[in-house]
Amino acid sequence: MDVGGDWYDLIALDEHRLLLVVGDVSGRGLTAATTMASLRYAIHAYVAQRDSPASLLSKLSSLISVDSSGQIATVLFAIIDGPAHQISITNAGHLPPLMITNGRAELLPTEVGLPVGVDAGASYRTTHVSAPAGATCWRLRTGSSSAAAKRSTPALSACACGSAVTVTRSMSYSAR
Repeated sequence: MDVGGDWYDLIALDEHRLLLVVGDVSGRGLTAATTMASLRYAIHAYVAQRDSPASLLSKLSSLISVDSSGQIATVLFAIIDGPAHQISITNAGHLPPLMITNGRAELLPTEVGLPVGVDAGASYRTTHVSAPAGATCWRLRTGSSSAAAKRSTPALSACACGSAVTVTRSMSYSAR
């Protein structure tokens, strides 16, 4: 069986906001998969405590350590608020999301912090961007981006291997 540490999750924060989580634990196999599961469950617990994404990433950084386990994880949080037309992104070493609006694609600006597990005292910052109604936010996977780098249109090629959330006014999310 071939397993790894890539994952994504969609967590409803309230009736207006959705948290998109994208992560990738270093390595392959059962160790990466079990670390991914631990981080995923920890995220759900911290979200239930109403921690901010920056706080979530700081807490996750104390759960794994490259020094003891040899593992790190890239994690991206994007809070999508449809009625406010805003996406708030907090990034621990992951690729930025891609937003497609009216046929135009752009990588969303993020302040990229250290991957989780590099420094237990790491801090993270959140970037806020406007998202017009109908915009689609694609999450990019690290595996798909390395394959796409060999092609002439990396951002658009990479999004073909990702998943998306479309921002609507009523917040009836359509995850693809």
